[in-house]
Amino acid sequence: MPESDYFQIGMKICATTYHGQKIQGEVVAFDIASKMLALKSLPVSGKANVHDMNLLNLNLISNLVVLEEAPSEPPPPPKLNLAKIDSRVRANKEAKNQAINYIGINVSPEGQSLLHTIARTMNEVRWDGADILVMDQVRIVPPYTAEHIIPLRHDQAESTKALLKHIRKIVEKHHRDQASHAERDDRESSVSSTSS
Repeated sequence: MPESDYFQIGMKICATTYHGQKIQGEVVAFDIASKMLALKSLPVSGKANVHDMNLLNLNLISNLVVLEEAPSEPPPPPKLNLAKIDSRVRANKEAKNQAINYIGINVSPEGQSLLHTIARTMNEVRWDGADILVMDQVRIVPPYTAEHIIPLRHDQAESTKALLKHIRKIVEKHHRDQASHAERDDRESSVSSTSS
């Protein structure tokens, strides 16, 4: 290891772990307090325009050789696309807020399961007490069967009819799938109990 225990960005090194693995690359970050070193190296996949990143704990390195000193001036840090970062943060926040709407309080496991099934194909799903609201146009009340789907709009518009029909299909398929899983679980448990 270098006597200074300090690594400059842009320095090229070859490290050998206590397990004998050799890792070669360019230093992109170093934290002296935690003795963590980040190396950028050629990709194992061989793909162009990408790099592998390795984080090394220097306490687990048996040998380290400096292959090339860093240039006199470190390269400038890459420019950040702040608009893209901001957009990702907003999208992640919206997804977390949406996930909160998917958690029911004092609802049955069947109702929770149905809400997750509906949410896979429709974004505007949330709890309203023990009821499931879909697009603020349809309410599904316990015990969450197709007979318990209530339209909130009583117009006979084609869009309302189509939405009701679609939700009814989802609910019916969900209950068929649940029954099928329960039958399979019963068969498997009876087979395992008879073979014991």
